[in-house]
Amino acid sequence: FVLLGALIPDVYFRYLDTKQYYSIDSVFVDTSKVYKPCETMELVVVRTASENLTGEFTFVLSLEDIDNRNVYSKRVPSTVEAGTKVVKSEQVIPCKSSTGKDLSDGQYRWALGFEYTFKGIKKTAFNKSNLFKVRS
Repeated sequence: FVLLGALIPDVYFRYLDTKQYYSIDSVFVDTSKVYKPCETMELVVVRTASENLTGEFTFVLSLEDIDNRNVYSKRVPSTVEAGTKVVKSEQVIPCKSSTGKDLSDGQYRWALGFEYTFKGIKKTAFNKSNLFKVRS
């Protein structure tokens, strides 16, 4: 019975629990302006957490061309409190892509992910911003 008592919660959270304990409801960028490489911009993120969680955010900047190339990414450890919140996050548009080349003019979007562990099980939340323009 002790073994079953230990296994049942693990089996439940690993295979049966489909609840998302964290969601990124929206990621918004002001599209009324054209941004420049190296410029700081503001992301407005609406997120919901049903529990206090610790995890890691991943910010990925993607050039939305035919190849949808990722040009920049960074990971940020973070703790979030339960509830729905509007979070404003300043992000710097990189001066150069991850290959070392100058950032190309074009349409970009941020992809924001949050990877967290709940009851020993890894879960991920993900959402993308609206498209915005970058021009040197």
